[in-house]
Amino acid sequence: DFPAVAKVRAELNSQITVRFELDDLQPENLAVLASALDPRYRNLAFLSGKQKADVEAHIIEKVSVGLVNTSCKSSDATSTAKPTAKACSSSAEKVMARLLGDGDDDEDDSEEGVVQEVRTYLGERKAKRSEQPLVWWELNKARFPRLAVLARQVLCVPATSTSSERVFSTSGIIADKRRSLMSPQLLDALVFLHRNRHLLEPRDATVKMEAAEPPHHVKSFIFDVEEDGDESDELLPQLEVEQ
Repeated sequence: DFPAVAKVRAELNSQITVRFELDDLQPENLAVLASALDPRYRNLAFLSGKQKADVEAHIIEKVSVGLVNTSCKSSDATSTAKPTAKACSSSAEKVMARLLGDGDDDEDDSEEGVVQEVRTYLGERKAKRSEQPLVWWELNKARFPRLAVLARQVLCVPATSTSSERVFSTSGIIADKRRSLMSPQLLDALVFLHRNRHLLEPRDATVKMEAAEPPHHVKSFIFDVEEDGDESDELLPQLEVEQ
């Protein structure tokens, strides 16, 4: 690389590390969890070895808790209060049995199965960047049935910048070259009013929607405009209309 390109790349890497706090990423971070469950980025190349181990332990915990919650929901939906109490007592008995070392082999296989499934998934080669993660999970949910449930929960809503892009578009339409002297406070107030104008319109003839409360600086600006408008009305000449 040319020296200028290398300098720009190093600066971008430094700014991204500082702004997104990559040196202090926690395994509970939703972005980290989503990256691990995305087959294209599951190698977590941006994390250290210790951080990867923490993420793996966190995923195992999430999958185990999800299995417990799923079984509890199904039992609550299909049983009354008495079976639920019985299920709680049986759960306590299972815990005691595990502590005393005479638990069932099926339970150990289940826990080991969760660990083995997570480690197998994270140890495989990452998918191509052109692949769709949800399509990949649909094709591989039979291989990773427990992880597929967690992946659907985390990856079901993709990130989008549509709302912010619409605000920027509104700002660009309002602050055009013919309004180059517009103050930032006025632009902020106009954008706020434009984006919330639908809240001021009546839903029907009898019901009106409650308007959103504007920020303090927008509210003070509106009051200043109203006061200036009252004073300027006195200075306007009275127009006589011929009959």
